[in-house]
Amino acid sequence: TFIESVGMRFLKQGKKVAVIAVDPSSHLSGGSILGDKTRMDGLSMAKDAYIRPCATGGHLGGLAQHTDDVVSLMEAAGYDVVIIETVGVGQSEILVTEVADFCILLLPPAGGDELQGIKRGIVETADLVVINKADGNLLNVAKRAQAEYRMALMVARGAGGPRQWWTTQVVTASAREETGLEDVLQITKQFWENASAQGELARRRGEQRARWMWV
Repeated sequence: TFIESVGMRFLKQGKKVAVIAVDPSSHLSGGSILGDKTRMDGLSMAKDAYIRPCATGGHLGGLAQHTDDVVSLMEAAGYDVVIIETVGVGQSEILVTEVADFCILLLPPAGGDELQGIKRGIVETADLVVINKADGNLLNVAKRAQAEYRMALMVARGAGGPRQWWTTQVVTASAREETGLEDVLQITKQFWENASAQGELARRRGEQRARWMWV
């Protein structure tokens, strides 16, 4: 729901949107459900959107083996925004940082205390943390989780963090009530502009190409 809501907003801005939805494969049969597209009714029917489900095929890190190639293909096909949905929330599922320009960590409001955020791994590699489903009875819970993850990021990264030009923000959003989504788009735009101005975007993409050359 969150990906569809964000994707529809990009479409309203006149952008072409591609979604690469990665699903885990069964360790027993090797099969995968690949059902994410069925939950994006509006986006899947839009003329300027394309959704590609992919199975991990046992590949670790949260992505399929050739996700990087699919991203390159989508860019070559003229898609302005390529959204990658990884398979899970494990602390080690950080391979997406070697493919994407901007990484969003999407979390439920009641997913554990702030100690979860202190763990090394996916939390400290995120460029933006979004506490989703911040509505109804979970609104106050989401706000508490927001404060806890802000503190956890400060502990994990230390004062100033590794990048002086960017500070990871923690925001709340509700795809159901369509709140907080404009903030996500604005922060994404701000990151893109800052990273481009600092030369970080070109450096990151260069390192990614070098790593994936040997995969």
